Amino acid sequence: MEFFSVTELKNKLEKLGFVVSRALRESDLMKEYQKSNSFLSYHDKQLKQLVENMNEGVLLVDNNDVILFVNKKTCELTGYLAEELIAKTLNETLFSHISPNFIEEENISTEQKKHKTFEFELVRKDKRKIWIRISGSSLYDINGSSGSIHIFEDINERKKNEHELRKLTRAVNQSPESIVITDAEGIIEYANPVTFTLTGYSEKDLIGQKTSVFSSWEKSPQKYEQLWSTIRKGKIWKGEFQNKKKNGDLYWESATI
Repeated sequence: MEFFSVTELKNKLEKLGFVVSRALRESDLMKEYQKSNSFLSYHDKQLKQLVENMNEGVLLVDNNDVILFVNKKTCELTGYLAEELIAKTLNETLFSHISPNFIEEENISTEQKKHKTFEFELVRKDKRKIWIRISGSSLYDINGSSGSIHIFEDINERKKNEHELRKLTRAVNQSPESIVITDAEGIIEYANPVTFTLTGYSEKDLIGQKTSVFSSWEKSPQKYEQLWSTIRKGKIWKGEFQNKKKNGDLYWESATI
């Protein structure tokens, strides 16, 4: 049996207390670490689920434009499987049909990426073309730029509507008939070139004016009220007007309103 003096026993107890105290602190730190790690893991899963279920395509690339991640929507838009895109460059896949000059202009392949938004026709895996709007931003870590994130939005329907609107605008502008567009109160918002030629008014003269600027007042106020009552009900009014040009000359016009 080993005997200790009071002093030696006191010293050993102090050392033991220090070891126990340190072990308890490390245990608390480990619990906090595990708790934090669990918290981060939970939110990482939540974030990944959010990105996967977005209505826009999400694509991550490194500084060499090598694809690191794509979500489900990116695959839907492009027709590619995730494994067909990941570990390949944008130039090898999604941007293979775009000229290098365009890519450089739009800051897609430079290390000095800044937030950029542009539109282009994407060639899908099945060779079908769709219009895409891309927003790109740089990503940074403690060492500086670490790549970029690109958000893909399908604007195919919008582009089709814009094309149809341009066709309609050309048809209206080139129509041999006078066409005037107003708001619900009869304020002129648009007139085609034939209207200017026919009436002698300029665009500046007409836009913002009421259609009464053309009137010769050959019809009674009651007739005009009937006309507007018909239009406000969503019905079509057809008839004839004796209108007045800017120089005061009168002319007859068959109208559909």
